[in-house]
Amino acid sequence: MSRILTIAPRRVDDFGIHRVNGTHCSPSPEDSRITSGNTRGMAPETPEKRAFLFQLLDLVDRYWNGSKSLHKHAKFKAFAYGVIENLLKSDNEVEERRKLQGLMKTLQDENYRLRKYEEAAKANLVDSSVNETQLKNSLTKAYKDVDQLKEKLQKYLSENRKLSFQLKEVEESKHLTSSSLNPAQLDDLQRQNEILRSEVEMLQARLKQFGQVQDLASMLQQSHKSLVNSNDHLLKDLEDTKRRHQNEVQQMNWSYEQLKRSMNLSRDNTSVMREEHSRGPQRQEYDAGGSERMSGSALFYKDMDS
Repeated sequence: MSRILTIAPRRVDDFGIHRVNGTHCSPSPEDSRITSGNTRGMAPETPEKRAFLFQLLDLVDRYWNGSKSLHKHAKFKAFAYGVIENLLKSDNEVEERRKLQGLMKTLQDENYRLRKYEEAAKANLVDSSVNETQLKNSLTKAYKDVDQLKEKLQKYLSENRKLSFQLKEVEESKHLTSSSLNPAQLDDLQRQNEILRSEVEMLQARLKQFGQVQDLASMLQQSHKSLVNSNDHLLKDLEDTKRRHQNEVQQMNWSYEQLKRSMNLSRDNTSVMREEHSRGPQRQEYDAGGSERMSGSALFYKDMDS
């Protein structure tokens, strides 16, 4: 007994093909046990394996002429190699299609993640725009308050200088005319002095408030500058994300076009091979002495039944 084909990198048993007896003798018990085990453990039939098996059996029907008649038949081996090569190409295309589908699934997930990131970035930009508008309004109001406080401060400082000058004059005149003043005038001058001191303290408190307002204006300016920088950074990240997404979509389209071309080329090669098979010579007869004629595939199934 011999195998029909022993071609690497696959075993012939993987394609659903079993041993064929060269004679009509019954198989040994060991062979029957191995054949039965292979049949039970055989992988499920697929359309590709079924088409391959029928093509190979057609070649056997056409060229088989007895035991080991196909081992050195150059034409049969050439056609058999072509059929096996087409099956291997089909398996490679299935694996490549599976990988491409996985890549497309990954790209779709990445596309969904990028869209979510883009939506979140847009929402952050909207919130940042609202905050920026509020900060601008607060900063404008603070500038107006600072200008008003500056005007009031200048006014109070001018009044303070005048009052200080008057107070100094009053104190100088007090020493000069203290002997000529009566107690009522002295009380009046003391009240005026207290009033002037109160106004000076009030002006100092307002001056302190003016310094605090200036510090607040500086903090608002820094916050506004930081917000502008953050918006610029978000816009740059959004542009980079869009550019990466476009590049990935282009790569996916290119891979799909390459796979489609490869599948079209494989179908064309298969069509050419089938046309060559259909133009081949007619199978030879097994028994020329008038006995019953039987094809290679019939002997194959007869041996299996026996």
